[in-house]
Amino acid sequence: VMIFNRSLTTDEIKTIYDSYNPKAASGSLQKGLVLDMPLETRYTKSSTVLTDRTPYSNDGTNNGAVIGVDNTTLDGTSDYVNIDLTVNDLSSTTKGTWSAWVKPNDATPSANGAILHFGDLNGNERLDLRLLTTGILTLFAGDSGVTQFVLNTNTAPFSDNVWTHVALVQNGTFPILYVDSIAVPQTFTTSVDRASWFFELTGIDTGRIGDSNFNNAGEATFFNGSISDAK
Repeated sequence: VMIFNRSLTTDEIKTIYDSYNPKAASGSLQKGLVLDMPLETRYTKSSTVLTDRTPYSNDGTNNGAVIGVDNTTLDGTSDYVNIDLTVNDLSSTTKGTWSAWVKPNDATPSANGAILHFGDLNGNERLDLRLLTTGILTLFAGDSGVTQFVLNTNTAPFSDNVWTHVALVQNGTFPILYVDSIAVPQTFTTSVDRASWFFELTGIDTGRIGDSNFNNAGEATFFNGSISDAK
């Protein structure tokens, strides 16, 4: 998983997609990178601590997921990675980019699964990227219980047990979803404030890979499959 505090260009998204070693990539891809978590055994500090390779040291805490040689597997029931440490470095940002490789066990799962999530532990505020039961990839932003935007891919981009690269770019005006480096056809089903991002979602205090936690709901919306930066 890679999280930037700025909006990447289409060319930069393609560079990530094409690269087999994003940390070694030169040039602009190191600028604004606040989380670079391969989710692999060689990048762990202990059985529960997953390494963030940026200077920010936003290490994650594993909760039940199986960390493998080149990916992390989540069971869709209780597994997730806590990335709360990233919140402080993102809290004032107006732009940003998220990137991850995902392999759902079922491309149309029986329950929605959060890929990346940020939320307010005790309030109805969240920003997250999910795989819906319809197979659609969706990005949701909600502020104090009011939906700011919902952005959906027009068609289901995943296949069972197939690796797919997903990315989103918030450019300060509106977000864009990318699948395998392509800005696929997508539609806003709600668009109250398309520029909504961390700077106005001031209640956000949780970060998750593989599930969600907001509004006193506890850990929920578990992703069933594998997530990685390996390409």
